[in-house]
Amino acid sequence: MILSKVCFTGLLISASIDGVLANDSTMARVPSGRYESFVPEKKTPGAPLQAPVLFVKTFDMDRTPVTNGQFLSFVLQNPAWQRDKASGLFTEPGYLLHWEEGLKTGPGAPLTSPVVNVSWFAARAYCRSLDKRLLTTAEWEYVAGPEFFGQTKADRENFLQLILEWYARPSPLVLQSVGQPTRHRLGMQDLHGLIWEWTSDFSSNIASTELRDNSSPDAAEFCGAATLGGKDPTNYASYMRFAFRSSLKGGFSLANLGFRCARDVAP
Repeated sequence: MILSKVCFTGLLISASIDGVLANDSTMARVPSGRYESFVPEKKTPGAPLQAPVLFVKTFDMDRTPVTNGQFLSFVLQNPAWQRDKASGLFTEPGYLLHWEEGLKTGPGAPLTSPVVNVSWFAARAYCRSLDKRLLTTAEWEYVAGPEFFGQTKADRENFLQLILEWYARPSPLVLQSVGQPTRHRLGMQDLHGLIWEWTSDFSSNIASTELRDNSSPDAAEFCGAATLGGKDPTNYASYMRFAFRSSLKGGFSLANLGFRCARDVAP
């Protein structure tokens, strides 16, 4: 199995790539590095497709997805995002549908489980309320890649196989708590095996040429189902993530889709 490549350059950290604590204990610092995108691009008209190498700056990232309890605190302080008050422009009828009531999560949504059934707009508003933001797709893929989970090729291929097995299982009606044991070298938890996660540019990376040329500034960000052209169709774990993102629109609310937040680090 051919894997996406991640190269770390100029990192003043140990060989084990230990995580550096951010100011917020719920976050960890991600060192800068380079991520070879799964999705190829044409550098010039008529040129062959090439996988762009993206530079990811140092940033802070939530160790776990946002929980029902955390999102409940948010909607209590921001009534406009409560289930019975949220605008239909930014949500759909399934918004927070798994909660028992508008301000009560109930047994189907334990406070320590990841919040799901939230739109991209609601996730973005939550992060902004904490002076944070959603991760970009490149940041998420960089941190969630196999290079952070294993030292050898065999380790990484086993890691990808476990992801595929999770993709094949139906989502449980009640999600388990966040913070499951992890082998991630930065201490990130629940990147795989629990939920899918929103990214700030969830579909722009895989838009077709026609979509990229659209003059609307929101076209590439919110119009799903764009043409998918991954550089390595044998890397099914990445392929499925990018295919899933391509099907999304900003107002969607899905029972296995949540999010976590990031924060820029001052130079």
